[in-house]
Amino acid sequence: MLDKLIKRFEKAGKIRKQKAGIVQIEALLKEAILDLEEAKKIVTLSERGTYLLAYNAMLKDVTPISK
Repeated sequence: MLDKLIKRFEKAGKIRKQKAGIVQIEALLKEAILDLEEAKKIVTLSERGTYLLAYNAMLKDVTPISK
């Protein structure tokens, strides 16, 4: 099911495959971890800020996943 959705988005030009080396993937994952750690620190101060940091971490985490 997910494969079909990915292929449909590729055909529509909404996403494209991107090559990434292990160095780039490692850097993104490290940044994602830092974002999550920061989100935990501010959870009592700012719900929106916590959400944004966690969301940003998720985006960094899924970016390297490409076929």
